[in-house]
Amino acid sequence: MLKTNLAPFPGAWNVEIFVEKGEELATRTLNPRLGIVGGLSILGTTGLVKPFSHEAYLATIDSALSLANALGLEEVVLSTGRQSEKLARAARPDLADEAFVQVADFFGDSLKKAVANGFETISLAVFFGKAVKQAAGLANTHAHRQDQDPSLLADWLIGAAPPDVLAGVTRALTAREALEILKEAGLARPAAETVAARALASARTWAGPGPRLALTLFDYDGEPLATARLD
Repeated sequence: MLKTNLAPFPGAWNVEIFVEKGEELATRTLNPRLGIVGGLSILGTTGLVKPFSHEAYLATIDSALSLANALGLEEVVLSTGRQSEKLARAARPDLADEAFVQVADFFGDSLKKAVANGFETISLAVFFGKAVKQAAGLANTHAHRQDQDPSLLADWLIGAAPPDVLAGVTRALTAREALEILKEAGLARPAAETVAARALASARTWAGPGPRLALTLFDYDGEPLATARLD
């Protein structure tokens, strides 16, 4: 709340600026994860923060990881967005709020930053499409950086899926479409296990040999399709 007192000046007004239920709303923002408790940031006309540069987003990730480290947390869960974080929170109610960090497409950089902060366990929560890109070894999974290549997924499944299914996966325009083809063939879970294992192996290249790594792969209905772990 901001108060100004201009009463000593003739014709002046007393002005009070406040946000209704501000303290309650503050708990629903990223501020608590950054160590800002009980307050809101009033920005522009919308109140929305959009980190338009990679550096700004990475700085936000680094701040969240630094706070988790300062709180003495031994594990963090890196999610690719709001929905994957929501699913991860439901699966891990034992973890503090500050343990969950949204890293968007910054797969490689966020792992390096988590390692630099000394976490013993780094978990990943990711949907199928992002997991395919992670499994392909991409440090940044944004569509502008790299289009999805369903033929890679088909190659990984050679010997585990019949030729007609592999052909359908290869022709798929998106990972979601490829997953639907695999579901119809009853192969969604084994395919997801293959992708999860490859994605976690890619994570090891960015995280190095130190921390334990875990990954939960979700389908687009929010159901866990596969889990993987590297100690």
